[in-house]
Amino acid sequence: MSTPVNINKNDVKGVLTGIDSIVIKRVIDTKTGGASLTIDSTEFDESAISAGTIVLHNPTTNDYKPLGVLNGVLQSKPSGYEYYGIVIATTPADMPMVGVLTNGVVNWKAMKYDISSILPEVKQALSFIQFIED
Repeated sequence: MSTPVNINKNDVKGVLTGIDSIVIKRVIDTKTGGASLTIDSTEFDESAISAGTIVLHNPTTNDYKPLGVLNGVLQSKPSGYEYYGIVIATTPADMPMVGVLTNGVVNWKAMKYDISSILPEVKQALSFIQFIED
């Protein structure tokens, strides 16, 4: 019998990344150096930023953050922000330094949260990313 593992959200090894390669199908280009995301617990209450999370950018403040999720519900894009890219690999929310896909292929059906209601808007804003269903 195996011994149960105590997973600590602060332990990078505790982040499950098995579905990342199913969500991010092809990486052609990324934001050079990635992005350090601003995480506000009143807008994003997940312990990890999943691969496929939409990255927002405020061009006025040059701030990057994930599209909000509260109590398992995807939030609306806040005023002043634009769709910028997609998180490439699952990362702990308390260490929000992420690679950001800006050109490639994403299986949107495998993303953690259903983006079907905003998909047309996201596709238009992220025109160098192909959104497929696998």
